[in-house]
Amino acid sequence: RNILKSIPGLEYVEMARNRLQARCCGGGGGMIAYDPEMAVEMAAERVQDALDVGAEIIVSGCAACKDNLRKGAKSFPKEMRGKFKIMDITEIVATAME
Repeated sequence: RNILKSIPGLEYVEMARNRLQARCCGGGGGMIAYDPEMAVEMAAERVQDALDVGAEIIVSGCAACKDNLRKGAKSFPKEMRGKFKIMDITEIVATAME
C-alpha cells in the first residue's frame, strides 16, 4: 500500500472489503486445484469489488492471485474488460521507474 501510494500520478483506492476482511480471490490455498470453477467465481467477485470503487488497475503481489483474477475477469463482457487491468505490483513499480 505504501509503495503504491508513493507513486506519482497513481490514485490509490481501497476496496470496501480489505485487509483482514478482504475476500480471497480463489487463486491460493489449493482452491484452484480443488474447485477451479468456484475459484474463478471468487475471482470474478473480487474483480467486481475493485470495479465498485472505480479501480482501473487491480494490483496483486501474488502471481497465483494475478493469474486467477485474470481468469475471473474473463467472465465480464469484452467491452467491460477493456476498462481495467490486472497487474503485479512489480509491473506497476517498473512502469513508474521508466
